Amino acid sequence: MVVECVGVERMRKKVLVVEDDFLVRLIVCHYLESMGWQVTEVESGRAALELFVDGVDAVDAVLTDLLLPDMNGVDLARRAQTKCPFIFMSGAAVPLKELPGPVLYKPFDEASLRAMLTDVMAGVDALAEPSPS
Repeated sequence: MVVECVGVERMRKKVLVVEDDFLVRLIVCHYLESMGWQVTEVESGRAALELFVDGVDAVDAVLTDLLLPDMNGVDLARRAQTKCPFIFMSGAAVPLKELPGPVLYKPFDEASLRAMLTDVMAGVDALAEPSPS
């Protein structure tokens, strides 16, 4: 099953947060909700994959920890079979060449998260717009 990205016309966007550290997840979800995002949160890659298999409501973006206990964020992105953008969160220096999305290094603040989401969603919106004839 492929979970499609939601149309750009919807006002309140949905994000899936995948983070094993409870406090980090709590803060990230708080930031996102204060920005007007509708948040679904899980603590493992396996739980995230179950949402996709079960037909999770379409999401606009996935924000995932790069190093989860049960799988890494790159494996999650590949196995999720979604066209939605992934943003990877990491507290460690990682090689950037093979990541299928941008990295937000921990610790980060709400402004950094907002800027990253704005950039990522602007790219999605540009791809969704019909090309001029």
